[in-house]
Amino acid sequence: MLIYGSTCDWWFPLCHAVLLCSRGKAELYQCIWALDYANGREVRMATFRYANGDHQLLSFGYEYSTDPDDNWYSSATNKTYPLFYSLDFGQHGTITAQSYRADQLTYNVSAGLKPSYEGFATFNVTMFGIQATGYGVIEIV
Repeated sequence: MLIYGSTCDWWFPLCHAVLLCSRGKAELYQCIWALDYANGREVRMATFRYANGDHQLLSFGYEYSTDPDDNWYSSATNKTYPLFYSLDFGQHGTITAQSYRADQLTYNVSAGLKPSYEGFATFNVTMFGIQATGYGVIEIV
């Protein structure tokens, strides 16, 4: 799912990727991973849910979507979550991010990521004290 009408240069849709973590199988559901070079270099993520059906909302930075069907349009920036994640694109580069305030992320991006990239990325997520590792298909459009 792509979100339109934003100022983002690149979007990273990562949909329905299975994670393995200490509390069992988890999913990233209708997730949007956005790298925004045009607006303060912000990274944002969407819904993180456990296999038992419990949902936790991840939402950092500014929201552009106002469509309730996106399942993640509500802001969670008034809450503080310990969060770290990284995406490894192999020879194409890596993205790492760590939250330092409820509404801001610090991150580093290596050179090499290009539009029209389509392939797999491995990722590591730590949130709510849970560590998860998995992989998913990434498309940069």
